Amino acid sequence: MNSILKRTLIIYISLVLLLAILFFTIPIALFDGVIEFEDSVQSFMVKTPIPLSYFLGIGTGDMEAAGVKDFYLTMTGYILAFVLILGVPGLISYRYYLKVSRIGE
Repeated sequence: MNSILKRTLIIYISLVLLLAILFFTIPIALFDGVIEFEDSVQSFMVKTPIPLSYFLGIGTGDMEAAGVKDFYLTMTGYILAFVLILGVPGLISYRYYLKVSRIGE
């Protein structure tokens, strides 16, 4: 494996880790999801943007008091998370690879 591919792979992996850490630790409500509420009388669902940090338990302390039964991402939320965490670093590292390989010619 030549050095250009190694650097490109290092850029890709570091950007994926950086974005994953960012989205899973900071409560940025960006991803489409559904929150299910339930109390003694009724239950209902609300479509709202939710952060990925909820899945690690960061920022969910007030949700238990509000009667939240469950929360999950919709298909568009999963697609957006995939594109932002894996797709954008892929595009950036591919652009770097093309730039460096063009200079080397």
